[in-house]
Amino acid sequence: MALQAIERLDKRKSTEATDRRSTRVFAAPEATTLRAATSSPGMPKYGDAHPEDATLRVFELRPRQVAGQASLYEVEVAYKVFPIPGFDDEPDETDIGFTDIARSTTAVFKDVYRADVDGNRLILPADPQSPSELIDIGGQKVDAAGEPVSVRWVDQSVTLIHVRANLIAGTVLQDLVNTRNSSPFAGADAGKLVFTGEVSTGRLGQNKYRVQYKFAYDRYLHLVQQARRDTNGEIITQAASSGATERAFIVIWIQPFALLSDFSILGIPL
Repeated sequence: MALQAIERLDKRKSTEATDRRSTRVFAAPEATTLRAATSSPGMPKYGDAHPEDATLRVFELRPRQVAGQASLYEVEVAYKVFPIPGFDDEPDETDIGFTDIARSTTAVFKDVYRADVDGNRLILPADPQSPSELIDIGGQKVDAAGEPVSVRWVDQSVTLIHVRANLIAGTVLQDLVNTRNSSPFAGADAGKLVFTGEVSTGRLGQNKYRVQYKFAYDRYLHLVQQARRDTNGEIITQAASSGATERAFIVIWIQPFALLSDFSILGIPL
């Protein structure tokens, strides 16, 4: 038998124009689980307008068991006047489902053997998870007799902000630390984001949390340059011509973050 949603109650609170709310309760007599109750045919969905007042929209569905009836379910549908993510231009930053992205860029010093310049570009490996130890990375040689030089490097961080009804298990977050994105995520191509493990959580109310997740972004897939050494542990150098400065002969890529993860497990709507 198809599930039916039957309106039982509508109580409206009229105060300020922007703070009007409405609560309607629907019975789902054929539902056998809380999830089934919220998905009953005819049940309002998140963002739906109130049938008598289009300025009110659904912002929360609260399934519950009917008092004294362990096998009966009903759903309290709450409406209010507020911007809803996906329906309005300016969502409320405290509403469940709100998502924001903050990016910051700073300049840091980084030791390199090769520079990425027009006409002499760095060559990214075919397998960024396990770069070959035999293939030179290309680029312009800038080291001095095998000693790397410090150059200004763009360091970018990405912070994702998500208001959610529950918290992700700590074990899930731990498994993601120091791994890179296996597929495009938050506007970054696969492999260019590393989850740093920095998470801050603030409680906004009952079953409502504001969570911030921090990632590091690198256009070079977080690869690190390493000069080839001989059996004595000395960097192998070579001069381009007689009298020229010796440079590191072969420079390879090292991947300190070889593991990939599916960051969609965080449940952040992007």
